Formats: sequence, structure tokens, C-alpha cells
Amino acid sequence: MTTFYTSDHHFFHWNINRYCNRGFATVEEMNEKMISVWNSRVTNEDTVHHLGDFCLASLERQQSIFNRLNGIKYLVKGNHDGSITRMKRVGFKDVFKQLVLDDFILSHRPAENTEANQKRIWVCGHVHTAWKSKTNPNGLIQVNIGVDQWNYLPVTKEEIYEAVGR
Repeated sequence: MTTFYTSDHHFFHWNINRYCNRGFATVEEMNEKMISVWNSRVTNEDTVHHLGDFCLASLERQQSIFNRLNGIKYLVKGNHDGSITRMKRVGFKDVFKQLVLDDFILSHRPAENTEANQKRIWVCGHVHTAWKSKTNPNGLIQVNIGVDQWNYLPVTKEEIYEAVGR
């Protein structure tokens, strides 16, 4: 069993294709590519922490995508996700606003003025193509695990460490 981290799929959100230069011809092509890439890496025994902006669609359409994705899935709610109750109805095992997990602080948005924590890395999404990793002015190390930085792949803890040189 492996734990993966990912963010910002924006399933069914056609404008994200243009905003992030994803290059798909249709929203269906975009959705299918992201499902295929996810399932090429994640098994049903794996855990996935999705850090928000999962899907912009009706509950039924969100469930149709969710049910095709491998893994036991948790959500850290993003600004384009529905309420915690709604996202649990989509199928997420649990939904959080923010989560501290082992060496990581999981959040949809990057940290702004948060003090550095020598033991924890701030793992986020939200910024799409802006940056993959950076250190904020207070020394906090941050990694953007959004799909636009990782070829749509969910990433492991080891890959996050590699991104920041640990």
C-alpha cells in the first residue's frame, strides 16, 4: 500500500484547459487522460490525499468520475469544491479544511506568512503552473503537487522530498 498526493484536476472544468495550457481537444479527452494516468499509478489498496479542486460538475457527474478512480480517497477541500457534506456524498472517505500528516501540512492553498517548521513541508495545490517548489519569506518549504506540475500523476512522499532536495 502506497500513499499518494495530488491536486487540481478540475474534472469537467473546460476553462482550466486554456488557463493551464493543458492542450486537450475536449473536456472528455482531458478527463479520460487524467483518469488513465491516476489509475496507472494508484491501486485500490492505495491511499490518495487530494488537495482540492477535484471536479466542477453536478453531484452525479462528480460521482461518475470519483467511482472510476482507484484508491481510498481523502479530500482537503479546495476553493472550487462543494461543502464538506457534499464532497463526502461524492465519495471521499473524509474531508478536511487542512490536515497535518506525518512530515506534511496538507492544504489547498500555499502558505503566506507561516513560520518555517524544520520537520514539516507545506504540501499544496491551487497555483497550477506558477511553481513546483519554493521557500516562503519565513523559510517554510512548500511543494505544489497540482497535476499541472506532475504530468497529471499522483505523487509519493519520496517524490515530494526529491522536489525539495531532502
